[in-house]
Amino acid sequence: MEAKDESSGSDSPAEQASSGSEEDSQEELKEYVPSEGSDEEMKEVKIEKKKSKKGKKKPEPEAEAEAEEEKEKVPAQTEGKRENMQDLLSSLGVHSALKKAAASEGLVYPSVLQRQLVPLLLKGEQKHILVKYEDAGGIKLGYLLPILNAILTKKEGEAQRFTVLLAHSKKRMGELEKYAASMTAFCRDAVKVKALIKEDSLSSKDLPHILITNPKVLLPLLADKGVLEAVTCLVIDQADFHLQMEYKEELEKIGKMMEGTGKQIVMTVKSVEDTDAAVQEVKKAFMPAAVVIRFKQAAPLIGMRDDL
Repeated sequence: MEAKDESSGSDSPAEQASSGSEEDSQEELKEYVPSEGSDEEMKEVKIEKKKSKKGKKKPEPEAEAEAEEEKEKVPAQTEGKRENMQDLLSSLGVHSALKKAAASEGLVYPSVLQRQLVPLLLKGEQKHILVKYEDAGGIKLGYLLPILNAILTKKEGEAQRFTVLLAHSKKRMGELEKYAASMTAFCRDAVKVKALIKEDSLSSKDLPHILITNPKVLLPLLADKGVLEAVTCLVIDQADFHLQMEYKEELEKIGKMMEGTGKQIVMTVKSVEDTDAAVQEVKKAFMPAAVVIRFKQAAPLIGMRDDL
């Protein structure tokens, strides 16, 4: 907001020169802070440097009114009241073992993606979700934490939860396995994680809670009706990379096997654009009516880990 000069009469040449110099020296600073309405939108708040004490002073009532109006423009988050990771997990009723793991991993603040995706998956109301994101999204925690929480909070008498994480490469499989191990550091006895790099047998009577593998290995395993029926959630991690590794045919076959089963399916794509026709085809095979969520890269918060 610009200050108005309410004084009457003409200024002296010296005063005019001083006033002009001060106006020219004024700089407009821009601070970008998250909007209260949406995490993804950024709200521009303009703040002007105050004039030098040598300049004309504004009447006290006007100065106070402007200060109050400026304060209302800035969300509470700029005052150091942003929600940290532990507060978020506590508000969502996440299992204590996972809260401890997040703290030990040094996760101080959740990313924009995590603040929106974790509650969505915890509710479990949306069966098919396509997540399109950019770098520094925190995608692994975004989908893995709700999966682990469902395993740890399973009620007595309910069937064992069996989640399949599809990785596009041996390297990515290792990353997911390592991350799953770190997040289950305080509940290893309660969560069994297994990685299959090559084709192997898997009995429906001895399933892990989480199976990490690739589409080529998973396809023959699903031929066992017991294994297929036991799957509660399927995550296709970085589907665009799967297509680069020529897994399109296997993915489409898996999609047909999953069709009409009502199982939860989460697909992630490391891009917010819709230009990849192959990704659209795979999406159609798995979940034509999926909820699509896009997370564009936003300014990171201090203490937020770039967990990809």
